[in-house]
Amino acid sequence: MKILRLFACATLTLAAALSVSAAQAAYSEKILYTLMGSSDGGNPTGLLTADKAGNLYGVTAVGGNTNCQIGMENTDGCGVVFEVEPKTGSETVLHTFNFTGVTGSDGAQPVGGVVFNKAGTLFGTTAAGGAVEASCNHGCGSVFSLTSSGTLTLLHSFTSGTDGQGPSAGLLMDTKGNLYGMTLTGGSTTTCGDKDTPGCGTVFKVPAAGGESVLHRFSGGINDGAYPIGSLVADAGGNLYGTTVAGGSKGSCGILKKEGCGIVFKLAANGTLTILHAFAGGSDGAYPTGALMFDSQGDLYGTTVGGGGDANCGVGPYGCGTVFKIAAAGGESVVYAFQGGTADGGYPTSGVIADGVGNLYGVTAAGGGTGNCGFKFKPIKGCGTAFEIPVGGSETVLSVFKGKKGAGGYPFFGLIQNKTGDFFGTTTSGGVAGCTGGAGPLGCGIVFELKPKP
Repeated sequence: MKILRLFACATLTLAAALSVSAAQAAYSEKILYTLMGSSDGGNPTGLLTADKAGNLYGVTAVGGNTNCQIGMENTDGCGVVFEVEPKTGSETVLHTFNFTGVTGSDGAQPVGGVVFNKAGTLFGTTAAGGAVEASCNHGCGSVFSLTSSGTLTLLHSFTSGTDGQGPSAGLLMDTKGNLYGMTLTGGSTTTCGDKDTPGCGTVFKVPAAGGESVLHRFSGGINDGAYPIGSLVADAGGNLYGTTVAGGSKGSCGILKKEGCGIVFKLAANGTLTILHAFAGGSDGAYPTGALMFDSQGDLYGTTVGGGGDANCGVGPYGCGTVFKIAAAGGESVVYAFQGGTADGGYPTSGVIADGVGNLYGVTAAGGGTGNCGFKFKPIKGCGTAFEIPVGGSETVLSVFKGKKGAGGYPFFGLIQNKTGDFFGTTTSGGVAGCTGGAGPLGCGIVFELKPKP
């Protein structure tokens, strides 16, 4: 389960100075805000969301009330919801999570970003807090709402039983205000491959009118997935699409032992789950962890954090990840396989987005250089990149993260783009050395802007 917590909970413990080639200089990077890990939050997790005025909203896994502890090693604080105004670089904390260890007191460790409704209320998930149960004594996670006046309400507290445990990513909201998401584990009291893991995860719905229902409980193995991590997307018919980091087979892809390499699935409105692709761990990729995206033809695009070849980006010779396509007519193909070198990235964890003509953009959690970047768990190479894959072209690195003081490192959670072509995102670490809690000496992360150069 260590590798799952790595991706789902933002890798709080993930600095090489790198030169940027001419091909990598098409965008200039600007730090909008540097997180300090104290009352302002630390280690941002999840995709940013922008309002009509361009203000950015996100969450941090730690920081806020530094007296709030949820048992994670070397962490202080249970996280915050924040707003950053890009023009001024000012940050406002909208909510500080204050889980006290008592059921219903609050959530803790928000991991999936937030979404808006028409009234301006924010909705999100926390991986901990909520309800305290025997299998999750720091809380099993929650779904929350946060009004523009600052009132937070726990819409659902997970119990680790049949309803799931540990929401793993952001929420999807339909036109009626219903919310859809996934939990990393739970859904069953039986173990799922790992003896300390109850259940293989769930797909859930929180109706606008209240309550929670489980749409699917994953069981792992050949005929199902296990451990859903990325956010859901929907088609016009209300069918849901997502990924699980394991399942689809009983094979090993180098990290998870005999638990499969992950799947892309469709969950029909009637509850029928169909596996659109089961990854084999070779050239097709392994361990899909990011959100999927539809293009105008109905093709799906996503990323895998492993596979694509036998390159070693620090975890082993299991590949450095891929960008893949699932055609509307069926079948998977690899758009790009990462190599993790100085002119490349490695381990794309967050999916891709597209511009109006179909060019793809995303980030890699590592790569862009050969240095360690401070992560001690494994010698992950490089501090991460932002990249472009043009229509019919090869990959171009738009920015290389340096992971030292004054720069960000490990951009886990993807990019958003405004109407003028600027990109915005976060890095989980970097910014300042020795910040409070979280990644500590690796920094507590930044909010950044990538702007096209004239």
